Amino acid sequence: MLMLGTKETKSHNIDQKVCFSNLHRHTMMVMQRHFDQFDWLCDSAIDFQKRPGGWPETRYEAKARRKGHEVWYFWYRKK
Repeated sequence: MLMLGTKETKSHNIDQKVCFSNLHRHTMMVMQRHFDQFDWLCDSAIDFQKRPGGWPETRYEAKARRKGHEVWYFWYRKK
């Protein structure tokens, strides 16, 4: 649950061979259905490819990177 004006970040690792897995596609589809409640905060691909400042790397991110996968950060703000 998000409070008005707060930010939500979802991180996902992406296999380079399969650009969008079902999870990523699902996340984006769900958030698109709620465009009236959330703002997409990324202006370009580089915005969701870099880890937010102060965000510690999780073991899942580290594992994904070791396997050569990309990690993406989807940024939304509740309106």
